[in-house]
Amino acid sequence: MKSKFTILVCFITLIFSFTIIAAPRHFTLSVDEWARPRSGVGIVSFPSLRDLVAVWSTVPEGSMIEIRYPGGDEGSLWASELSDWLVALGIASEHIKLTPGHARVDEIELMIVEPRQ
Repeated sequence: MKSKFTILVCFITLIFSFTIIAAPRHFTLSVDEWARPRSGVGIVSFPSLRDLVAVWSTVPEGSMIEIRYPGGDEGSLWASELSDWLVALGIASEHIKLTPGHARVDEIELMIVEPRQ
């Protein structure tokens, strides 16, 4: 009986470890979400940003957050403001990279890019 319990505990631990390892590194923020009034409390209520910051706290040193945004002035302003909010949430600006030319004009894509080893 004790052996079955030990195997069960090991199996559950293994499942949770894969869940932690497989945390998503790709997030999207829609133009509809961003259109809502923004404040410190409002920003952290966006599921994609809340999840991004949670995963960011677990990544290796030297990782980057790449913000892929639609081109043009509007996309540029959106990405710059988002970058400023991420800095306000505690992410150093040198870990944020803005990349224009995202294919969709109705969202921003946020990617956590880990350093090559």
